[in-house]
Amino acid sequence: MLSRKLLTAGVISVLIASLFFFKSEPALAQENPRTEVYMGYAALAGFNGSAAYNINRWFGIVGDYSYRVAEYYADKPLQTFTAGPRVTLRLIPRLTPFAHVLFGGAGSGCAAFSDTAGCQFGTVSAMVLGGGLDVQIQKGLSIRAIQIDRIRTHFGNISNTYTGLSFGLVFGLGRAPK
Repeated sequence: MLSRKLLTAGVISVLIASLFFFKSEPALAQENPRTEVYMGYAALAGFNGSAAYNINRWFGIVGDYSYRVAEYYADKPLQTFTAGPRVTLRLIPRLTPFAHVLFGGAGSGCAAFSDTAGCQFGTVSAMVLGGGLDVQIQKGLSIRAIQIDRIRTHFGNISNTYTGLSFGLVFGLGRAPK
């Protein structure tokens, strides 16, 4: 619990520092990348990566992969591979909040657990509902200050829900239509 509070405090500190130390340039705020590639650290010893194709300044399609060594699975890695729509709000210079709904699969050495059936191995269906905040450092480079995902896996009649937290770097490529 204490490590989660420290992690949250660190993310908030990065966000506040970004707001004060990076000057705002309106011309940069109006350029929207056609493609965004994200690479970051996922809480509980893992990583998260995604690639997004922006159709316009507010709507895009994203593919996401995460690998987490989660306490929920008795230290078995949980991998999710999902895709779906993402909505982005680009109204505040240098700050880009977003939300997504992703569908796909999850795989683990222990894909689902129940008291009666024990550990179920294999690949299962997954849904991810989440969002986050990117802070632009310069043209083509942003810090993903935070991404919070609610991950739901289904294995037969067993459903599990977990919270994923990640942060890292976003690289913007090309220019999306306005």
